[in-house]
Amino acid sequence: MVEGVLKGLGAAPAAGGPCCGDPFPVEVSARHVHVTKEAAEILFGKGYELHKKKMLSQPGEFLAEERVKLVTPKGQIENVAVLGPERKAVQVELSATDAKSLGLKAPVNLSGDLSGAADVLIMGPAGCLQANGSVIIAKAHLHLTPADAQHYGLSDGQIVSVRVDSQRPITFDGIVCRVRSDMALAMHIDFDEANAGMIGPDAVGRLAACGCGVSQPASAAQSAPQKRTFTPQWKAPYPSPAAHSRKLITEADARQMKAGIERGGTVRIPKGTIVTPAARDIFTNARIKLEMV
Repeated sequence: MVEGVLKGLGAAPAAGGPCCGDPFPVEVSARHVHVTKEAAEILFGKGYELHKKKMLSQPGEFLAEERVKLVTPKGQIENVAVLGPERKAVQVELSATDAKSLGLKAPVNLSGDLSGAADVLIMGPAGCLQANGSVIIAKAHLHLTPADAQHYGLSDGQIVSVRVDSQRPITFDGIVCRVRSDMALAMHIDFDEANAGMIGPDAVGRLAACGCGVSQPASAAQSAPQKRTFTPQWKAPYPSPAAHSRKLITEADARQMKAGIERGGTVRIPKGTIVTPAARDIFTNARIKLEMV
């Protein structure tokens, strides 16, 4: 379901050459399900047709009155929206947080790409559907008409970066342009992405830089991560002599150290230092090696 549609601009900009700085609406999509005709009949009853609750920003698409439940061995999510009209394949779009709560490892795909999609049981008032290969985390994308694409100097499938100046300004990389005549100008992100940037009503996005915001590929030398070694300074973190003498690395200390070292690097600490289990977990998850010196 697309909730809280952010109505930034009422009309698409007129064509006339690349205009990278012009804003466009950003819309936040909540978890939702697309069903086939057959799936709708299993979930809601023989010959059932979805009831329109409200039209969405993309032409022809609507939020239905109907709701379903998603169930896995690890958990369940109730009151999940259904979007219409019916599609050729069942598709469940979740945020990464939703997928984790259900114990699912879902791929980040564009809508319509079900390669590697996870499995889930969909429950409706009339029946249940085991929807194997249906769950994805929707990849953020920018819808444009051909006229919009000409205006911004973009093309179908192009990858851009988009800046949103919200309460917590954020730049989204890897945004895929989707250009079709039956689309309306809008960028779509999920709730995890919206929360990361504290994106609220009436937010708009802009291409991040001239050249249509495309990030140029880095050279091999530039892209190769450089491993760094971090040697903690013991005096600053410990306010009292007693604490200093214990040489203890807590979870908070580990987080501070991790911020100053690349993934896969090394932290050197004095022999005899006590490292709490929580601190060790932080280093392990970041693939940082502890070296006693």
